[in-house]
This record gives sequence, structure tokens and C-alpha cells, in this order.
Amino acid sequence: MVNADLLKSKYVAKGFKQSDVAELLGITPQAFRAKIKNRKDFKGSEILKLIEGLDIKTEEIRPIFFNL
Repeated sequence: MVNADLLKSKYVAKGFKQSDVAELLGITPQAFRAKIKNRKDFKGSEILKLIEGLDIKTEEIRPIFFNL
């Protein structure tokens, strides 16, 4: 499960909106919202794009994307 609050803090700090993040991932804003609300899972390739595009540090990966 993704921690939407932590992920949102990362993309807002970069000045991104949900639509910008969706574009970064190559998906629709609706699909991104479904993933943020844990209705759909992020693919591994999408997680890698987010890590690179949002400059997510190694120690932040688990709390954001693998919040159990």
C-alpha cells in the first residue's frame, strides 16, 4: 500500500500537481488517483519513475511505497 500523504508531500515539494505526476508516469490523472487511493497498485516501473522524477531518497522508498 502506498502512503499517499508521504508521496503527495514529495510531489508538492517539487511543485508538481497530480496531473504532472500522471504525465511523468505516462498514465491518466484518473489512473494516478486510483493508485494513490490504493484501488490499483503501482507497477515496479512506475515506482522507479517516481523515485527518479521526485528525487526520493533510498530510506524514503519503504515508508512511501511499502507502507504495511
